[in-house]
Amino acid sequence: MHDIKHGFTAACLAAEIVGLTFHDLRHTFGTRLADAGCDAVKIRELMGHSSITRTMRYMHASDEVKRAAVQMLADYTENRGHKSGTNDKQPTPRLAVSS
Repeated sequence: MHDIKHGFTAACLAAEIVGLTFHDLRHTFGTRLADAGCDAVKIRELMGHSSITRTMRYMHASDEVKRAAVQMLADYTENRGHKSGTNDKQPTPRLAVSS
């Protein structure tokens, strides 16, 4: 492990990359797996974590993935017949209030 970290540090120096640590690669790994659609259980197993909670610390959703999630909700809503401009709501029932 020492040799790998030494080589990583040397590569960062040669590439003039400042502030990147060897541990940052774990965050990149978890995030990229999630971005690719891999579920948290598989990522947990690949990263060797005992809990999903720890794995979630290594998964950071990108803006692109967040936009795709919102689009999935829009598509879902549209496919269920709730298109914009229509009002499919039932009237709200009124409750009798006694004084």
